[in-house]
Amino acid sequence: MDLARRTQQALIPKEPPSVPGLLCAGWTLPASVTGGDCFDLWALPDGRLGILLADASGHGLGPALVVSQARTLVRALSELITDPHELLVHVNARLADDLDWGQFVTAFLGFLSPDGTLQWSSAGHGPLLVRRSPELPLEQLDPPVQPLGVVLKWFDGAPPPVTIEPGGQLILTSDGIFEAADPSGEQMGLERMSEVADRYRRASPEELLGALQKYAKDWSNGEDPLDDQTAVIVQRAAASPS
Repeated sequence: MDLARRTQQALIPKEPPSVPGLLCAGWTLPASVTGGDCFDLWALPDGRLGILLADASGHGLGPALVVSQARTLVRALSELITDPHELLVHVNARLADDLDWGQFVTAFLGFLSPDGTLQWSSAGHGPLLVRRSPELPLEQLDPPVQPLGVVLKWFDGAPPPVTIEPGGQLILTSDGIFEAADPSGEQMGLERMSEVADRYRRASPEELLGALQKYAKDWSNGEDPLDDQTAVIVQRAAASPS
């Protein structure tokens, strides 16, 4: 179990990648020694930022192995496939062959250009929150296809790209955050999570990430999470004042 934990931790980015004009931060907290969540942030060969957040069903050693396989497939194929939806089509076909019945992985994959063009897809993963500019409200993007490993072939196409203006944000979390429960059993909920994001709409990704972590921990009265918690914040750098 310790070896599995160290192997999984080695897959987490040690520091944000350097992509001009883009800022990003990620964090994950497993509910046990190993977790079924993962995230990744990396620079693509064409200069875009790769963004992955994935969540395997369950938590513990088995889901940790499954989500690590998904992450490895995504990173390897990103060297060859430039469209995130097409890439997930290939990952889904591989996992549909490999996984037992009832196992699946939800995953968001996005490729963000320095000019703010986000090509993306989501295999059953949500919520996907985007604030196109600091002056605009949060929007929720709908996953276009089923989780990875459920069906062998998808028939839905890629969703349209999203344009993120300077200062705009992409906010991704796993359900362990917004489903965090207080001592009475009430969940934190997406509305409260969105309120935190609104208060930090002009903050850095690290500041917003820290605020979400603290809110979820305080909401749970400091108790250890019952499910893995993961969040990724990506922001297009604000324009310099003229």
